Amino acid sequence: MYSSDMGRKVSLVIVPSCLLLLMMGCTQVRELPVGRIAPPSPAAQPTGGEAQVAVPFPMTLFGPPLRTASVQPGTLKLKKLILSHPRLKVTPLASSHRTVALGFQEKASGKQRWGEIMIPEERKLFQRFAEDTSLGEWLILITDVDVTDAPDPIPLVAYRWNRPDVETYAKCGIPLSLTINECTDTYYRAAKVIFLMHQKIGQGQ
Repeated sequence: MYSSDMGRKVSLVIVPSCLLLLMMGCTQVRELPVGRIAPPSPAAQPTGGEAQVAVPFPMTLFGPPLRTASVQPGTLKLKKLILSHPRLKVTPLASSHRTVALGFQEKASGKQRWGEIMIPEERKLFQRFAEDTSLGEWLILITDVDVTDAPDPIPLVAYRWNRPDVETYAKCGIPLSLTINECTDTYYRAAKVIFLMHQKIGQGQ
C-alpha cells in the first residue's frame, strides 16, 4: 500500500485542514514533487507526531526525517481491534514515539459506496484512542479508496491529530455511521493534512 512496488509516481500536496469527502475550503495548494524532497539527514531531530512511508522511497510525513522509527505498541493494539473485512486493508506504519499511525485502504467497485467499510472503523478507532491515554499523544491515518473498475480520482490522504483534538471529538459526539455531523466537520478541519497524489506509470516510462 505504501511501498515502492505500487508502480506509481508520487508527489506530496500540502493543503489546509479539510474533510476530503466534502472538499471544503481547500485553497493555497502547494505541490512538492518527489524528486525535490530532501533525503533523510542524520542530524534531523524528530518533533513528535511523525510517520514513515515509502512512496516510492522512505520519507517522513509531518516533520523532519526520522533517524529511527518503528511501529509503536499503540498502533498494534488498535490494529487488532479493527474489523477484518475482505474489502479493507489496514497497515501499521512506523512512526515516532507516542504516535499511533495506520494506513487504511478500502476496495470499491460497482455501486459500492466509497468508505462504507473504512469510515465506521476509523470512527471506532477515534473513540478508542480518546479513551486510552496510554496509546500516545498523536494519531496519524493514511486513507485510500481503491476504485477497481473505474477511474480512481481519490488520492492517498494523510491526516494527523493531537490527543486534545481526538478527545474533543469524542466529547462532542462521534457518529459510527457515515454521517458527517458538525463535530466531524470540525474534527477534520482541525487535522493537518497531506495529499499523496499518485499517477500510474505507463509502460516504458
